Amino acid sequence: MIAWQPFPLIVGGVEKYLLYVSRELKRRGYSILILNKLYAPLPMMEESESFIVHRLGILPLPLVNKRYIGGLIDKIVSFQYVNLGFYKAIKYVKNYDLIHVHIGSIDDLMLGCELSRKLGLKTIVTIHGRFGTEIEDIPPSDKMFKLLRNVDQILVNRRETFDFLYNRGFTNIEILENPILVEYYFNRKLLEKFEEPSNKVKFLFVGRLSYRRGIHLALLGFYHAVKKNPNVELWIVGWGPLESFVRSFVEQFGLKDRVIFWGKREDVRHFLWSADAFLAVSPIANSPSLALREAMAAGLPVIATDVEATRELVRPFETGILVTPSPREIGEAMLLLAENVDLRRELALKCVELAKRRFDVRPHVDALERIYSEVLASARV
Repeated sequence: MIAWQPFPLIVGGVEKYLLYVSRELKRRGYSILILNKLYAPLPMMEESESFIVHRLGILPLPLVNKRYIGGLIDKIVSFQYVNLGFYKAIKYVKNYDLIHVHIGSIDDLMLGCELSRKLGLKTIVTIHGRFGTEIEDIPPSDKMFKLLRNVDQILVNRRETFDFLYNRGFTNIEILENPILVEYYFNRKLLEKFEEPSNKVKFLFVGRLSYRRGIHLALLGFYHAVKKNPNVELWIVGWGPLESFVRSFVEQFGLKDRVIFWGKREDVRHFLWSADAFLAVSPIANSPSLALREAMAAGLPVIATDVEATRELVRPFETGILVTPSPREIGEAMLLLAENVDLRRELALKCVELAKRRFDVRPHVDALERIYSEVLASARV
């Protein structure tokens, strides 16, 4: 079994997905190999209890520690990954039965399909995200669609992507929502938070500090709330391109004692268990969000912007509060939760109930096993 994804230097949603799924597949007896693009300062090979990672290509120049590399360097790295990396990948892949491509860019699809063709292997492609022109969207292209028409099965994690492909004549598509390890995030002391609530109500933002994730809306909404209720705090876990803006705003408007920066963290459970509510306030389509799912599994009531499919998870006054991408609305929702511990408790319990029913990795891997078996069986016919 081969998983395929270029791990960025910041572990985000797709990378967490691979960690969750690979661990469960390994537990069921699968052998997992991940091939991805080489970026500095990552090593060329890593091995964990669940999988082996080989990073392909060479580094022509010392590269900075960034998730996105632009311009000529980006083209050089992509060329090495797809072309030079192919010859190294052959020796790693030859003992596996199936290639599962996880699209981060067309490079992954090109390399995965070429290996499939060369070795005569069946190919499954998972598209993590949506096609479009917004920041972090997957740019659609005729070349990508041509490659996709030759794969055996396409998996998508959202209805919007399914409809986009179906309307272009693709029929071998199935929707599989991204899962999490629900038990890993469950807060066993959840009810204790409501028995003796703290005077400070802590709102948590977890994710890349970028426009798409909505860190600016979280900050502006908090500023609206803290002017009316000084007993609120904003916890920020993550880092990214808007960090300097956020820090400057905090300094300029006297929020240093109210906004706490925790930086990049591999394990966010402590923050999920210690906070009182979660902010999922992207201004544009950002679903499905693993950070949102993890927060709900931990029993955090959610304030979320009503974008794309978020409404399917955050149901108004059942699992959270839905707002427009407006700082004022976000701030008012924060005030409502800050002043109503009974509402926070009610939403928290509903969040956990939904997470257990819908987010767990095991049913997801059950579906993957079925798809793997069907695709491999078709190879033997």
